[in-house]
Parts: sequence; C-alpha cells; structure tokens
Amino acid sequence: MLFRSVEHRVIHALCDTAEREGRRGEGGIVLAPPPRAEDFAAEVGATRQSVSTVMAELVRSGILRRFGQHSVVISDIGRLRSRLTPAAAE
Repeated sequence: MLFRSVEHRVIHALCDTAEREGRRGEGGIVLAPPPRAEDFAAEVGATRQSVSTVMAELVRSGILRRFGQHSVVISDIGRLRSRLTPAAAE
C-alpha cells in the first residue's frame, strides 16, 4: 500500500474507518469524533500536511463535510470509493 499515492492511502483509510466506526446519519456516514490528520498520517505513512491537503480537497469536492471538531460526514461513500479505482486516477 505504501507504493500508492497519498490520496489513495487516505481515501482507503477513510473508507476503512467509515466501515468500522461510522454511523448512518441523515446526510451520509458520520464519523464522530472525526479522524485526526496526525493519526491518518501515521497510519498511511504520510505527513500531516499531505493528509490535510487530501482531506481539504475531499471537502471542496463535496464528498466530505466537516462540522468543527465534532464530526465529519462522508456524504457520498460510493463516490469516495470510486476514487480508489484506477480510472479515477486518470
């Protein structure tokens, strides 16, 4: 997995976390408390800044929504998972 891009590794970790700890909410899958960039960085072998950059892009694209420090909602898990396919990287 370390040979994959940081984006791929972060998305994979987000999907795993959603399956383990997420709960279905009105707007998608809720992760409360939200995953910390530092924890994901250690898990995926990347810098905190790289993880934060990927997370910010997922927010801009509408896949993730942040609610302060209280929770993160994955609004479209299917769209998030689709970024793991080779066609999404092209």
